Amino acid sequence: MTSVHCIAHRLHLVGQDTAKEVTYFKEYEVICKQLYGYFSESYKRMQNLKLMQNMNEDPQLTILNIVNTRWLSMSNVVHNLYQVIFSVIDALNDDMINAEHSKDRDKASQLVNALDPKFIIITMFLADLMYILSKMIKTFQCNHIDLSKVKYSLKITISAIEA
Repeated sequence: MTSVHCIAHRLHLVGQDTAKEVTYFKEYEVICKQLYGYFSESYKRMQNLKLMQNMNEDPQLTILNIVNTRWLSMSNVVHNLYQVIFSVIDALNDDMINAEHSKDRDKASQLVNALDPKFIIITMFLADLMYILSKMIKTFQCNHIDLSKVKYSLKITISAIEA
């Protein structure tokens, strides 16, 4: 028996398959999950992040966890992280200096090192790409799909990705 998936789900599956071919992507996912774990395990760390967001005039966003069964999960994780990444780095740097336990200082140091320029650039790239793709996916989620809108959406998406 074959199952029929909606177009949005099929695009998600294609994205997952493509991500498997990019060796850095698994590492990127691991770092995102480590960031979520680091901040979600401690109210004090979350408050420190909020303080850094206030000081940097960033939006008050939380670090989200990647949920592999939700097709928009990675997009939401990247979207939030993109907007507050420098506040995250500031909070980790502060923890490297001021954390009470050496284990916490070491973990903060490890995460700061992981948030290198490559990670930051990939985050910016993925935020742009996922925004473009999410706009196209919304075209396919309408109750009544208009072929001319689909064609236009695909053309705009391809042009944006190529640019």
